[in-house]
Amino acid sequence: EASFFLREYQGAVRGIKKHLVAAAGPFTFVGELEYSKRFSPSMDHLACFLPGLLALGHSAGADPDGIQGHLELAKRLAHTCYNFYNQ
Repeated sequence: EASFFLREYQGAVRGIKKHLVAAAGPFTFVGELEYSKRFSPSMDHLACFLPGLLALGHSAGADPDGIQGHLELAKRLAHTCYNFYNQ
């Protein structure tokens, strides 16, 4: 059963990285797919929980990419969230 949840987690993160992550200058953010499947570059405050989820997944061994994968994305997203709230 644990392998089912591991595969689901890894598939979800692959989808996020492929369809929802974008960069603008020094910032990396997670956008949204609108009903028309069009990407919307808007990152709400709840997206700032994602870096923690990715870091926990990495520390639990759920990151198939190693340190260059989920943890690196977590660092970039956390940097963006910090700068959004530190203005």
